[in-house]
Amino acid sequence: PCRAPPAVERERAKGRSVILVGDMNIAYQPEDQYKAIRVSAEEHAARPFVRWMAGLYVNYVDTWRFLNREESRRYTCWNQKEQAFETNAGTRIDYVIVDRAFF
Repeated sequence: PCRAPPAVERERAKGRSVILVGDMNIAYQPEDQYKAIRVSAEEHAARPFVRWMAGLYVNYVDTWRFLNREESRRYTCWNQKEQAFETNAGTRIDYVIVDRAFF
């Protein structure tokens, strides 16, 4: 199973709820990445970082995805060299992940 960074786990062990915010540099779900740059669902699920996030979500919730389950093509990162922002060909790599205790 996945574990959050040790400092986060120490806070949870003290009974504190945790919020993780920032650039995880991971497009966790296929819909978090522009379809032209996606790989197959099987290949995506086999990636170590995807498995890591799946384990993390045992104790945490991706707030944006929770509130926007059906949304697609909502990204936070685009290839600037290729001006991918103009066509919205990006990935969602920035997250607000909260402890399940908030839910």
